[in-house]
Amino acid sequence: MLSPWVAAAKLTVRALKEKVSLRSLAFKLYGGAPSGFRAEVKEVALGALRNYLLLDRLLKLAGLNVEGLPLERLCSARVLVYLLKFKRCSPSDPRLSEVAKLSRIDSKALKLLGRLEVEDAYADLTGLERLSIKYSTPMWILEALMKAGAPKLEALLKRLQRDPARWLRVSTHLTSREELAKRLSKRGFKLKADSDLHDVLLVKQVKGSLTATPEYKAGLYHVQDKASALVGHVAVAKGALHVDLTGGPGGKVTHLAQLEDYSVACEVSPPRCALIRTLARRVKVNVDTVLCDSRLSPLSLRKPTVLLVDPPCSNLGRLCYEPEVKLWVNKERLEEFIGLQRALIKAAAEAAPRGSLIIYSACTFTRDECEHVVEEACKQGLEPVDQRPFIGIATTPGRKAQRLYPHLHNTAGFYIAKLAKE
Repeated sequence: MLSPWVAAAKLTVRALKEKVSLRSLAFKLYGGAPSGFRAEVKEVALGALRNYLLLDRLLKLAGLNVEGLPLERLCSARVLVYLLKFKRCSPSDPRLSEVAKLSRIDSKALKLLGRLEVEDAYADLTGLERLSIKYSTPMWILEALMKAGAPKLEALLKRLQRDPARWLRVSTHLTSREELAKRLSKRGFKLKADSDLHDVLLVKQVKGSLTATPEYKAGLYHVQDKASALVGHVAVAKGALHVDLTGGPGGKVTHLAQLEDYSVACEVSPPRCALIRTLARRVKVNVDTVLCDSRLSPLSLRKPTVLLVDPPCSNLGRLCYEPEVKLWVNKERLEEFIGLQRALIKAAAEAAPRGSLIIYSACTFTRDECEHVVEEACKQGLEPVDQRPFIGIATTPGRKAQRLYPHLHNTAGFYIAKLAKE
């Protein structure tokens, strides 16, 4: 078997080439490996990606032409420097020599790297350029955060370098939050009941996998971020039909079905439709799934409806979980997301009968994907309305939308707006 460090280097190469979730790919490739091996592979791979600009800067200071390196060598070099500087591994460790061999870094460069400290990467930099290298965040993302008015910017960047908080959504139609917490505590979990949402638990400590317990398999809970669960609570409107226009992979639409007994999921991807059905069966809720392109207004709605629009986005609010995103999302890709987001909310506005509500949410920070999309939709006759629960920071339109931040709310970065069609 590969050493975990070599496996980490190869894992980052595949994740970046295929533009897929590193954690999901790690499970696919190494799910059957010993737990200690899996944990080390993930830790090193995530560490190398979270700090990629800083590691590249150190490599440049050691004389390497980073831009000219093939991806396989570059990823191995990043893992090598991460192990040397962040994990303080000994240069004489034989496992390190395997990674060095893959990177083809010569002895002279290795000696130079040995003399460098992490702080040398940004010692001569100031302002946003310093933050960009220190927290390995591309300048365009920093500028977007500044434009969005992100509070305590450096604290946010620091928080994005760590693993996310883990939250459970309790299937309250099957069990109580207290009963589930009691059962999981016997399995080594340490949990805390959330004070904002009645069906959410914060995972303080876990023994083993969150998705391997009998309770999980019985559908008594779903692993879902608190900010994502908040969307379901904001969308609740007793007696209305609830339709998720971008339903896959199913977290929000199954939550709506839990809260309202029934919901409809529209999804353009057959594999994601299958994921919705599988999740609905596991958590035992009633969801009808429609394979369609929601931009084409496929549903004929005759009564007031709650339409959820949670479109594909840059995912910058999930950088704690998926740091690899910042290596492949760029301004050009951002424009593609914005076009799709505007098309989906426009279709929702056109399909919704009068008296309907539209909930727009996005797990990102950029105003172009959040406030600006909603402001454009308001020109089509939609009006921002108050939302409850309101636990984030008020933002436009009308100070009635809310933003959540990892360093302030211990959630993914999220934007939620509630709009009425009168």
